[in-house]
Amino acid sequence: MSNKIPNGIILSCKSVKLEKKEIEFFSKVNPFGFILFSRNFKSKEQIQKLISDLKIITKNQKVLIFVDQEGGKVQRFNNYEFSNIPDQKYFGDIYYKSKKKALKLSYLNARLIAHELKEIGVDVNCSPVLDLYKQNANKIIDNRSFSSNEKVVTEIGRQYCIAFLDGGILPVIKHFPGHGRAKVDSHLDLPIIKTSKNKLLNHDIKPFKKLNDQIFIMISHILYDKLDKKIAPYSKKILIKLLKEKLKFNGLIISDDISMLALKGSLIERIKNCYKGGCDIVMYCSGNLKEMKNIYKFTKPIEKKKFEHFKSYLTNNKLKKINIKKARKKLYESRTI
Repeated sequence: MSNKIPNGIILSCKSVKLEKKEIEFFSKVNPFGFILFSRNFKSKEQIQKLISDLKIITKNQKVLIFVDQEGGKVQRFNNYEFSNIPDQKYFGDIYYKSKKKALKLSYLNARLIAHELKEIGVDVNCSPVLDLYKQNANKIIDNRSFSSNEKVVTEIGRQYCIAFLDGGILPVIKHFPGHGRAKVDSHLDLPIIKTSKNKLLNHDIKPFKKLNDQIFIMISHILYDKLDKKIAPYSKKILIKLLKEKLKFNGLIISDDISMLALKGSLIERIKNCYKGGCDIVMYCSGNLKEMKNIYKFTKPIEKKKFEHFKSYLTNNKLKKINIKKARKKLYESRTI
């Protein structure tokens, strides 16, 4: 087993258990993490086994397990063994009636998610979504957003991040610099947003600026016409000049899934362009072993200084106790009122 700095790649697997050829490949590599999907989930017992297998298989002794467990329509572990999580809009709607209640319930909700993820061995949740809701946009974000108001998104997003960390789960804020205005689903094609830089900075980017103390941020596969002529994960103007220098974000920058159709060219070209643009970690979600073998050779270790910052961030986060039964009861009561 190697203790060297892991490569800036998050890999994925095909099914509910590891195949022989996957085991062979994964045992030779040093990825930063693995991301799991509904295709990897059958039951709580099964997913625990898969996670424990993934944690010991690679050269990275501290490989991280990622998932998208947002709630609503994006909940990868979704059977009777896991709580039925409301979408983010639910808490945004409560905010307009009672800010205090919305902040309390959103904290409890994220603590419950963290508890259920921690229990099975997950380390990172790709949540909260900090994109602003826009009425005439593509439905890909829709009720995954807390609100169209950047203050509401910031305040509830902060509660999610605090609660995840209190529960031992690292949050990933997403999708910088904002997916809310996209008229096209970036899984299927390239969205182009022509909104002015000033408007983006004062609205869409505000929640990301306010939560710049988080350790992970995910980048949207969108071209922001007024920020750069390059797609966001390939853009030094967006990732280095804006995110790192102007917004003072010091955490690790993760690309959205490089398999998504918003990106053109080969997977190898996509990886190279993401690193060039300023991504520290590239995410690959399709679980295709042949593709992973092809792209892994082009992955790069995370920069030492950034990795040291990540490690020190981990040591500063301490688990906090909570009565999960009470938290669950309060959440369910709020949904029946």
